[in-house]
Amino acid sequence: MFLVNKKGSILVSVLVVVVVLTILGVTLGSAALNDQRQAKRQQKNNEAFYLARSGAEAVAALLIKNPEDALNYVGQTTESTLGSGRFVVSVENGGSDKILIHSTGYSGDYSEKVTLTLVGGGTSGYKLPEFDLALFCNNGIDFGTSGSSQIVGDAGTNSIAKDAVVFPWSASVGNLYIGPGGDPSKVVKATNPSGNYQKIENLADVRVYPLPIFPDFPNDLPPRGTLSTESVLGFISEDGYYDKIQIKRPLTINVGNGIRKIRVKNLVYGSSGGIPLTDWSSTIIIEGTGVLELYVEDGFNINSASLNYGGDPGQVMIYYNGDNNASITGSAAVCACFFSYSSTASFTVANGGDGSYSGFKGVAFINGKSVTISGNNEADVSVIYAPNAKVSVLGSGRIKGAVVAESYSSPGANTRLIYSPESRKMLEDIPLLKFEPGFLEPIDGASGYVLGGWSD
Repeated sequence: MFLVNKKGSILVSVLVVVVVLTILGVTLGSAALNDQRQAKRQQKNNEAFYLARSGAEAVAALLIKNPEDALNYVGQTTESTLGSGRFVVSVENGGSDKILIHSTGYSGDYSEKVTLTLVGGGTSGYKLPEFDLALFCNNGIDFGTSGSSQIVGDAGTNSIAKDAVVFPWSASVGNLYIGPGGDPSKVVKATNPSGNYQKIENLADVRVYPLPIFPDFPNDLPPRGTLSTESVLGFISEDGYYDKIQIKRPLTINVGNGIRKIRVKNLVYGSSGGIPLTDWSSTIIIEGTGVLELYVEDGFNINSASLNYGGDPGQVMIYYNGDNNASITGSAAVCACFFSYSSTASFTVANGGDGSYSGFKGVAFINGKSVTISGNNEADVSVIYAPNAKVSVLGSGRIKGAVVAESYSSPGANTRLIYSPESRKMLEDIPLLKFEPGFLEPIDGASGYVLGGWSD
């Protein structure tokens, strides 16, 4: 009887242990499941948040670009998919010359809402500077002492100084405009007047070409560490702040239909050629219909590689604030809008691409003191907007488009600057391009809008 009772007590103990272990297992499993759900929830919330921001920024770009039509969008709602998610954006009149853009991002069953405020009185309601000439300089235009450098189109300068414009025998330009009140016989030194220009006229007023407002670098991007395509193809589909991006094989950046923001300390291109495009090309490929805002802290040097090859330059905004000189050389092909903040960094485009277009296609806004162009740039439109710089076109350097400079030097035997009326359209197509107030003539009836602030 004692033995039977003992066996019964052991059975009870075993059952108690099994129950305890079962409860413990269920508890741990539940905790793990909750952690997993929490991580998924956080991921989806983050995705929804960035979808909401992308939607708001896309609509803001449209309204800022078209200030005269901005109020027509009040009360309207739009919806669009982006990747695996979507966003819904509505526009509301905020009163006191404000427009509120409400955007909700959806990722699966999760959503996040943000509001972006546009404030009236911005410079978007101002006309762009005049871009009716192939070349405009604040000071001198020098074609050297020999050679047959040509400007196919008209040129102008604010200067009225003696010998501000110098022509050798074979150099030529269309019409030439000099500063108000300037004496052509003193301002222009022409070896062959009948062949150097068609006519000389005075400008009605001094022209002013301000630099656009450079945006602040974003400080709220999630850190992404280092990305390298040395051994594998690369892909980016989210905003991020990278310590280093090294490109030896293609890197595809999906911009969706909104604004993709990438900030990088060091952008390093490998030695592999970018043209023609192969799986071994050192290149950045843009995927989607949106806009890439690429913020580069240190050097920007692309040699025999490519960025947005054959694409729309208005899709890629490169903002560079390093003091090291920037360059596009070799068989490089860059199709973008390039903004250089530094007053000391020079900008060089040397040689050209593979014949389909030059080393650079787009608009370069340069705050530095020196721009050098050499190589064949004739195939497509490029705009060099460097009102503080001496722009030098050397060797057989060619530009099809337009140039704004402090001064211009073109001493080569075969240099060409060929005006294209598409230059102005290229400027107009740049999203969120703003200039300092006070420089430009306002558009009648357009107040203009600038970005205000974000709120939940």
